[in-house]
Amino acid sequence: MDDLQTHDVAVASCDGLPGANPGEFSLPVPASQRENDFYLSLLDPDTDADSNGRSRYWLGITKSGNGAWQADNNGAVTFTNWNAGQGEDDRAFSIAAAMLKNNGEWLGEWLDIPNDARKYVAICTRKTTVSTFDPSVTFTEEFIGDDLIEYHYAGGENKMTFSDARQYCSNLGSSLATPDSVAENNHYAGLVDEYTPMSRFWIGVEGLSGTWARLDLENMIFNHWNSGQGNTGNVAVSTKTSLEYPDGPWNGEWESFDNDDAMVAHVFCRAFAG
Repeated sequence: MDDLQTHDVAVASCDGLPGANPGEFSLPVPASQRENDFYLSLLDPDTDADSNGRSRYWLGITKSGNGAWQADNNGAVTFTNWNAGQGEDDRAFSIAAAMLKNNGEWLGEWLDIPNDARKYVAICTRKTTVSTFDPSVTFTEEFIGDDLIEYHYAGGENKMTFSDARQYCSNLGSSLATPDSVAENNHYAGLVDEYTPMSRFWIGVEGLSGTWARLDLENMIFNHWNSGQGNTGNVAVSTKTSLEYPDGPWNGEWESFDNDDAMVAHVFCRAFAG
């Protein structure tokens, strides 16, 4: 995120992020209510509000005249959250923003506005060719313990850094998986058991000073920290190893550490609860 920006400046800011390839990033196009709400959670009403006290972020969708809304990232607009009477304007060119709060009545609903000098928050997300409608990307639905879980395993050859794993799942309209039980945790751990000295998969949580929150914004109802873990660090993995390793044994228990975006681990994406 950055200071409040006009739509054109926001588009240019995402397109020209330092260290990124041209066109690698764009304004967000939420694929679900949960993703929409996640972007809202990034806003700070004290610092991100406009002159009228309203917090909004730019959406990466536009339309011309009475045409259809199009995603700036060349993807499909598969989810909308228009407030009443919004999204139908036949202006020559319309852009959209999501509003956090307006006199206590709006909470994340979208509005369409003309492209003028208004300034809102720019959130830049990485473009991807991965789509939930790509037939090669499938979600498995099965009972794990007593719960029906819908998840996607990126595959044994697709280990990623935490940042890439988080974005990968977001681009699929899902979240990096956070197991809700030992049974679910062990199910994932069994799928990545490479019969090598160590295997790990990312947990969909982030930590600050020993307090952890789920990326999917659900309540933290379960954890599986090994002895001495979870008190420090800001990212977590489930670790399984046959090596002599500190605080062992490790058979899928969670390990916490500071993210350096260098280590890679297996990736499970979990569909948002309906």
